[in-house]
Amino acid sequence: MLCVFFCVCLCTRERVEIMLQLQTLGVVSDRKMNLVGALGYHFF
Repeated sequence: MLCVFFCVCLCTRERVEIMLQLQTLGVVSDRKMNLVGALGYHFF
């Protein structure tokens, strides 16, 4: 029972870390797209 609980906790923690990483990547890519869009709009 303790082993199952430990596994669930471990999986949840890893899932949260992955979600945070994806969120961070999304924010960074959004900023890059905005930057590229702003530069492209400025040049064209």
